[in-house]
Amino acid sequence: MIRTLEAEKFLQRLGPPLRFTLGHSVHELKYLDDERVLLTEAGKAMLAAQRELPDASFVLLQVEGGDTYQRMRVDPEHYGRLQRMRDYQVHSYEKASSLLFLAYSSPEENEHFFAKHSFGEEGQAFWKSRFELDHFLAGVRRRGWSQPDFKNDIYYRLAVPIWSPSGKVISCIGCFAEHTGLTKVKKRQMIRQCCRTAQAITDTMRSLWTDLSFRKQV
Repeated sequence: MIRTLEAEKFLQRLGPPLRFTLGHSVHELKYLDDERVLLTEAGKAMLAAQRELPDASFVLLQVEGGDTYQRMRVDPEHYGRLQRMRDYQVHSYEKASSLLFLAYSSPEENEHFFAKHSFGEEGQAFWKSRFELDHFLAGVRRRGWSQPDFKNDIYYRLAVPIWSPSGKVISCIGCFAEHTGLTKVKKRQMIRQCCRTAQAITDTMRSLWTDLSFRKQV
């Protein structure tokens, strides 16, 4: 039992002498119901998206404490199977998802991000300056999705937000495929499918939250 709790990050081993402390997964328990619903609905939508574009990978991502994590994915190598993750962290300045969360972050979250992830140490390899990065982030907010285009990246990537009823980005759907053989038509299909998938999850979650709020009032 202890090994299982350790593997799931509910316990963290310390010592010597041997002792344990609560792991970082414990705080997720208070969000368990919402998280379960989000994962369930996102899983259905991602499998449906994969049926439309079997050559692309779809990923559910969330931001936590200034870091972006993959929570779930489907890919061509494991067609029809959801892969759940807990600790797969993505790069803060390179990936479409982390840039999306940064684009929609509050001033406080924005300040925390740059304090935690120094632009000079982590971001300058991808962006020439903060001005260039800020210009890209403004474009994300205009388009409604994140789509970085780094010359050496072998993948075509994008990420689309999933919204709460209050207008806050709660997670996002990422989509990627290898550039090799990827036509403009296929890229447009990926954008449309990713947007449809994110919107479907947003609509479902909004409906569920509205229904739950009504029940509480009754």
